[in-house]
Amino acid sequence: MKKLLFSIKMTTAFLLICLMLFTQNSFAQILSTDNADMQSKANWAFSKTKNIESNNVIGRAGVTRPTLEINMYSINATGNNILVDGVLQNFDNAYSAGIDNFDVRKIMNIYDNIAIKNGNYNLIVERRPNLVVTDTIKLSITGMRVSSYSLEIDPSVLANLTMNAFLIDKYLQTETPVSFIDVTNYSFNITTDVASKAWDRFMIVFKAIPSLYFTTISATRNSNTTISVTWGTQAERNVLSYELEQSNDGTNFTTLLTQMPTANNGGNANYNRLDANASKKANWYRVKALGTNNIVKYSSIAMVNAVEVEKKVEGNISIFPNPINDGMVNIHFTNKKIGKYNVKIVNNIGQTIKSENLQLQNATSTSILKVNNSAKGNFQLILTDIENNKTIIPFILN
Repeated sequence: MKKLLFSIKMTTAFLLICLMLFTQNSFAQILSTDNADMQSKANWAFSKTKNIESNNVIGRAGVTRPTLEINMYSINATGNNILVDGVLQNFDNAYSAGIDNFDVRKIMNIYDNIAIKNGNYNLIVERRPNLVVTDTIKLSITGMRVSSYSLEIDPSVLANLTMNAFLIDKYLQTETPVSFIDVTNYSFNITTDVASKAWDRFMIVFKAIPSLYFTTISATRNSNTTISVTWGTQAERNVLSYELEQSNDGTNFTTLLTQMPTANNGGNANYNRLDANASKKANWYRVKALGTNNIVKYSSIAMVNAVEVEKKVEGNISIFPNPINDGMVNIHFTNKKIGKYNVKIVNNIGQTIKSENLQLQNATSTSILKVNNSAKGNFQLILTDIENNKTIIPFILN
């Protein structure tokens, strides 16, 4: 009888040891809860093929509530992922943000633990109200070994959320977008640097979706006087159309043309349109974005200067030679306006010693003006055209 009892005890002990080894090696978790009914559901094994569902614990099978499952894998030497731990969150406004009987506390393994941190509690299952912008899911990692790991964030019934989510890695200071539709995978390493295994290294934050904004707008006049208008956008979403508007005074704008969005899923886009009938005067441009729910946004204003009026070359008038030795003043016209000129020669005390009208027949030509041989010294030649433009040229008579 004693031998039989001893045999039973040894067999029981052996089975318990095997069970402990199995649960450790298969990374099952021992849970703690204040709900007596939950005690019978104490083992939670995160598996892609077998899940648990009870009154207080919901696994992946038959998920109807918004759910976020976060699994942690160890990457072995051959590059294979080995599931080591995981946590689960359900979201419903019927739940409380605090700790209650619907949450499942976690007793840690020796190695490779991930938990949801709520106050002083580590949870393997958390039920909380529906997600809102500014929510944060704090994760806790403990018992980490120097190794390579990956996190797998698997959402269910979250596709309709109108916000963004990001996995924050405080050690690497990175921010990785988390999808509400597809699985998000994030690889990381635990090194000999103690900071790499800090328990609060990871968290998931939720932020408002950024609204459309214009990054740039510019307008450039082309050689044929048409004007190219370019603008860029970021976070393009729910845009019905763009209207390129033009103004002749920078205040009153009218619609020039319409542009349909090309990255209307939250992406970035650049547009380039042509004002083929641009005025040669100054032009102002802006872009009007028409969105759903009657939302309207405007870009800043880009201005293009008026086309410069080509000025005719005014030409030149000169005297050659200078000084003059023979009393003959040779006036050289280069590319000057044809017409009548009044010509005066004035001495250095302002007296006019000669005045006559000259009819210029050719834009480039030479006219000769004879002065009295007795006149000596410094003089000025003053020419006045029919528009009363004056040209003054000093010269010397020897």
